[in-house]
Amino acid sequence: MPNATFHIESVSIEGFKAFTKPQTFSFGGRHVFLFGPNGLGKTSIVEAIRWCLFGLAARPGEIVKNQFYGGSCIVRMTLEGPNGQWSIQRRLRPAGGGESTIRDPSGSQRNLEDVFPLLGRIGPREGTHVIYAAQQPSSRRPEADITDFSYVVYRYLGLEEVPRLLEVLRRLSIDWQLREEGASKAIDDLGEEFSTRLADVEERLNRITADPPWGTALTPTNVETRDKIDKLASDAQALGAQCSDDTLDGLGFREKLFEIETALDTLLAGELETLSQALGERSSILLNAESLHTAACSSTNEIEELSYKKELVVQELVSLLNGSTVKATQEELQLVESDFERAQLKLDVVRSSSKYMDTIHHGAEKEVCPTCAAEVSYGQLKLALDELELSEDSNTKRLLEQRDQLRDRVSQGEELTGRQASLDSAIAEHEERRNGIIGDASQRFGLPSPASIESLGKYVDELRRQCQDLEVTVESRNEARRMWETRIENVRRELTFHELRTLKGRLQRLHDINYQALHEDLKELADLKDIADKTRNLLNSRLQQRLEKDLPPLANEMTQVYLRLTGSPTFDSMSIHQGKDADESMTLELRVSSSRGAGTWRVEDGILNGQALNAIQLVPYFVFSRYQEGPLLDLLLLDDPTQAFDTSKIRLLLGELAEAASHATLFVASHEEDRFLPVLKDFFCSEDVKAYRAVGIDDEGPHFEDVSISL
Repeated sequence: MPNATFHIESVSIEGFKAFTKPQTFSFGGRHVFLFGPNGLGKTSIVEAIRWCLFGLAARPGEIVKNQFYGGSCIVRMTLEGPNGQWSIQRRLRPAGGGESTIRDPSGSQRNLEDVFPLLGRIGPREGTHVIYAAQQPSSRRPEADITDFSYVVYRYLGLEEVPRLLEVLRRLSIDWQLREEGASKAIDDLGEEFSTRLADVEERLNRITADPPWGTALTPTNVETRDKIDKLASDAQALGAQCSDDTLDGLGFREKLFEIETALDTLLAGELETLSQALGERSSILLNAESLHTAACSSTNEIEELSYKKELVVQELVSLLNGSTVKATQEELQLVESDFERAQLKLDVVRSSSKYMDTIHHGAEKEVCPTCAAEVSYGQLKLALDELELSEDSNTKRLLEQRDQLRDRVSQGEELTGRQASLDSAIAEHEERRNGIIGDASQRFGLPSPASIESLGKYVDELRRQCQDLEVTVESRNEARRMWETRIENVRRELTFHELRTLKGRLQRLHDINYQALHEDLKELADLKDIADKTRNLLNSRLQQRLEKDLPPLANEMTQVYLRLTGSPTFDSMSIHQGKDADESMTLELRVSSSRGAGTWRVEDGILNGQALNAIQLVPYFVFSRYQEGPLLDLLLLDDPTQAFDTSKIRLLLGELAEAASHATLFVASHEEDRFLPVLKDFFCSEDVKAYRAVGIDDEGPHFEDVSISL
């Protein structure tokens, strides 16, 4: 069976595709084969699994909800994973799209990307799929569709980052060339750039005047803004902040504003720190008090539960002993055991006497009694001994049965008595624990005597109220702090306004400085582009060497799988052809050739028959899916994989599926039950396979029955 960490335990489907009312399929982590004619809901199960994981329909824009069902469209998968069962559910939102939730064994909701960080799939939206969630470095992205053949080959060779790096270098080279051209143009059009910068300053000034920090008053002068800073200082000092309030004391505008802001922040932050510290202390006491109160209530609940159990044990003991005691029953047992021993001895004596008479009897009418030596009739004595043996044997059995019953009663009574004593001990232990908790709370919090759970609960409620009051006070202080911050920020924006007006007069002087800087940038960009081009050429060369070495063995492996599936087709060899796209990026293309002649052909050229085409679509899945290292989830979904296959090739396909089953869980849907069932036993064990047969479909959805497989 697969070695992935997660296996599908069951799938529940409601309102999806052919399904209406909820149906659940229990797979138990086994490989699943779905048989039945087309149109009876097999594909709906395969697509439901994919939709639950990815929210993807078979075709873009396809409606997945059953249009004749008024309920919800939900697919839920139960996964057997680490520490128990996980569940993934996708529900179709009214506006379209799927809303997915995943819960761990404790019932806590988790993020799908956290549980399966690299959940990906190989395959188009219809047909065959390899679904997996690999444990790989976070910098590596999941696989692309198999239709992106170049990327999948690079992934298999461990080179998936190389094409991306080449593309990055190409784009960097283009970008730096464009920037170099832009820098050259900037040198020629410095006047235009200068105008742009002036426009930027104007725009920033306009943004300030559009929402002026001075409100509806006239635009302030530098002197008026200075007066506002002085007023800020005066108000801050009146509040208790440590700053001067009469003049700027030789400081610049922004430095003085910073001094006021720092002084206010120190004052208000100190008050907030004191209040927050008080809140933290009360919260800590509240946490301790709540903990003790919870523990005391827990002990009380335990005492009540144990007392109820004790009452049941006492009732059972009374019923067992019929109102008697264990000791009295033990004494009764001792008497019965003594009677039983005497009865056994007497029976042994009678039997021994009978055996003795049989031994000494020689046919005479009279014999001597072995006990009293009197002459007796043998027949009468023998008859008396037989009757006595029968009577004593019956008495012995009766006493034995009575002894066994008493022993059972004594044993059960002793066990119940022990349970009663154990419960008494546990009750006493919890009572002692509760009393200790109440005593501890009384000492910690000074509860009025006598302390109780009720008084502790009232203390907890009072602490809670105090914490709430402190939280309100802290929020009011924060609001005051925000008011001061807004006031200071408005003055700072006024300063920015004055600075921008001054900046307009300095731009012309900065023009010469920028001109020199542009020349330096131009040289730097040229150097960077040269480095990028050389690096890209070197990386391309190394990639070409690696592909020339590794592509032939990979193509050979794909050829072997293809031949196993098809036997000996006309086009009996596969190769991977290297080419370049319009951007000069290296591409890889799957091609076929024949040992009967030269030349290679693309798959889409139309030279392959139906069987070969279907086989060649399966080949990449069987090859590439083997190289998922340490998968968390590994599924191979195949919908009618035997289209156009000869009956003789079914065994070849099952051979490949059996090999894939060593790492992936199989879900195979096929309308060719008569071709699969006879040969399944040759490839799978009975405990590893679950099979269903589609038997019909109605308003409630498709109906399936278990298929009995002789494996």
